[in-house]
Amino acid sequence: MIRNMREKGMSIRSIARELNISRNSLRKYLNSEPSGKRERKRGSKLDPYREQIKSLIKGHNLTTVRILEEIRKNGYTGGYTILKEYCRELRKNRKIQAVYRYIFFYIANNKICTA
Repeated sequence: MIRNMREKGMSIRSIARELNISRNSLRKYLNSEPSGKRERKRGSKLDPYREQIKSLIKGHNLTTVRILEEIRKNGYTGGYTILKEYCRELRKNRKIQAVYRYIFFYIANNKICTA
């Protein structure tokens, strides 16, 4: 609208008066690049593998590096970082069951040993 008014030959002062904005703001707008196109969301290389990743995390609780190895076997050509961000998002709200390890000590030949 502002650019159209300027192209029709209106002065900056008259445009500013008509739109009730300052002349400096009008100049900033006219000097800036027009943002004609909006970016559309495009797909990711990760999209075909999302279900497999979910099952690997849920069923096997694998690390991101291990998941990367598994999906690369199936043809994934994307990078590690996008996978890491997706895995972090999936793991955010899950509850992790604690793992208890029992270590047994015994004494043999006057030395403490573990089994």
